[in-house]
Amino acid sequence: MDESYKKPKRQLYDNCKLFDPDGKFLSFISKNKLDWYVAKGIVTSISDTEIKLTFYPKGGKKGTPFMDEERPKDNVCVVCGEDDINELRRARIIDVNFKKVFPESIKSYKCDDVIIVCNEDAADVDSCCGQFAKQIFKIYNVNPKDFDEDKLFKQIKILVTNIIKSKGFVTEHTKKKINEYFGYDPTLEQMQEWIKSIQPKVVDGCTSPEELVVKKVIESKQVKEFFNLWKKNFVECMEPDCLQWDFFVDYEDDANVDEIVTS
Repeated sequence: MDESYKKPKRQLYDNCKLFDPDGKFLSFISKNKLDWYVAKGIVTSISDTEIKLTFYPKGGKKGTPFMDEERPKDNVCVVCGEDDINELRRARIIDVNFKKVFPESIKSYKCDDVIIVCNEDAADVDSCCGQFAKQIFKIYNVNPKDFDEDKLFKQIKILVTNIIKSKGFVTEHTKKKINEYFGYDPTLEQMQEWIKSIQPKVVDGCTSPEELVVKKVIESKQVKEFFNLWKKNFVECMEPDCLQWDFFVDYEDDANVDEIVTS
């Protein structure tokens, strides 16, 4: 199971309300986010689940709300509708290896790849996501094999790593292979220094195929399109019955998402 799947300690959507200084609804936020605003002293509390900003957000008084006040998000599995909180978990529809190499500005801004699924559907969502990653490499003309290490080098690195973990224990067969590779009999300290000195293979300034894809996405200003590819794949692959109402909504700020990344 992909580690991006996590058992929620609480429901994912708290549906707390955020308003601007004039009382216009802006968005639903989590209880943690509400508490953060309160701790910063930049809001006034209306109730335990509602707060009002003491300043106008970027864009001033104009602009459409981020969400519909009358349409809070449901804490159910988006695939089958399961609503037992003990059977639900968070999941990402974008492979975590792509998401983690985006700049912090976009990782904190774009979180609509996080969904709720039940335990029964989690493995299928994971598989769907993993299979689509292979297609993404083809779409952006990136060959993961370009980042592969030499076969013998990779084998020796694994052997040396295991020796270090076992604090120097090594079989005669393994010792012979390592000595042949190094041309001498390395000490444990020498092997540790060798491991530390290893640099990842770099292609076009990137150390992984996922990083190279993201680099191309940002340079071509296709962040929104990249996210939508994963969303469409999820819908086609899983045929969800209970998607949140805003799954494919283009918020006003999304039009400037590429500027947010590069700013």
